[in-house]
Amino acid sequence: MDEFVNLLEAERVSVERFVRFRISSKADADDVLQEVFLTAYQKLPSLKNKNAFKAWIISIARNKCNDYFRKSNSVQNSN
Repeated sequence: MDEFVNLLEAERVSVERFVRFRISSKADADDVLQEVFLTAYQKLPSLKNKNAFKAWIISIARNKCNDYFRKSNSVQNSN
């Protein structure tokens, strides 16, 4: 847990900026960020090179943003 907290604190602003730039709703961006941080925490043992943490967590954020837009598009299309 401590290792994750240290890695995340170094990159938190970058990840938050990345997500908030893409998702205009603050509440939705906060939800996506929560998913990003949870997924990163759960998958941290699979990260082989801790020096690649920033690129790795940004790719998780990109995937979660894509999931968000995919989900919101399917809701709009079903209405």
